[in-house]
Amino acid sequence: ELSQEKRQQIREACLKSGIKIDIHSPIVGPYTPSPNPAKGKQRFFDPVQCLAVQFDNIELAKEIGAGAVVIHLVDPSNLKAMVALIEKAGGSSLRVTVENYCQLKERQTSEVFLASLQEIFNKLPREVRENNFGVTIDVGHFNVEGEDPLLAADRIGTWCAENKSPLSE
Repeated sequence: ELSQEKRQQIREACLKSGIKIDIHSPIVGPYTPSPNPAKGKQRFFDPVQCLAVQFDNIELAKEIGAGAVVIHLVDPSNLKAMVALIEKAGGSSLRVTVENYCQLKERQTSEVFLASLQEIFNKLPREVRENNFGVTIDVGHFNVEGEDPLLAADRIGTWCAENKSPLSE
């Protein structure tokens, strides 16, 4: 946990230097020392399985003046939690960007990812959708899933342009 003083120092250093910060939210939780202290065990895998950590990351990002927090979409069947994370950035200039993921139970193709993005987009209040929602494409993840990453990026880029959603790669 960073103190308020340290957060303010980070913000001021970034403003002074012109450095822009984005935060890539953890996809796996911290390790706990049980049952085996030498190996430990992950506390969570899907970011939305531990919302408190993600909410803390969003608050940290707002306080230090970060431009975005990137969160992996691991479970397309649980988009309500992702919507709540994006809404947490409301009232600020912070964007919560949703990134595609790979090697899950089911392939996350660009079609699956786009369907999820559309559902998230539709559930967000207009102001939050316009000011705080974004998309991050990891073309390597599409490649691992066996999809042509250029075609996937084109599909998603087209969707972003049509919906005026910021895109980062």
